[in-house]
Amino acid sequence: MNSKVSLPTDNIYKFYSLFGLVLLISSFILFLQTYTSFQERSFDRFIELEILNNQEVLEPKELAKKTVLEAKAKIDESDKELYMHFIGSFIAISLLLIFYGFRKWHVKIQPQQDLIAQKQVEKLTLEIQILKKQSSKFHINR
Repeated sequence: MNSKVSLPTDNIYKFYSLFGLVLLISSFILFLQTYTSFQERSFDRFIELEILNNQEVLEPKELAKKTVLEAKAKIDESDKELYMHFIGSFIAISLLLIFYGFRKWHVKIQPQQDLIAQKQVEKLTLEIQILKKQSSKFHINR
């Protein structure tokens, strides 16, 4: 299978910056999914806990359910904090990759490519002048 999207792999700095960009977008998507998931679970648990808290007398089964829901809330809070630190580190790494890659590309590679393009234009200009001189000599000698 051939990919229709060609990645610019002509230098490592472009790869760093584009990989960082993909990682940044993926991290934002992961953040939104994780945040939404925790919010939905928290909301569902809140409703059940409020129903149990509003009852005056709890049966042992309901008391156990309330204890489990409260424990799940604490676990989810610690899990959410861990996931957010993990996602935050991905975002930081991606921003560093983007900055490093684009900066090196702009400072180190692009000036060289601009110089090569300028020299090619100069070379072509000289070649055209030489060809015009040769062509005019050829027409004069005929």
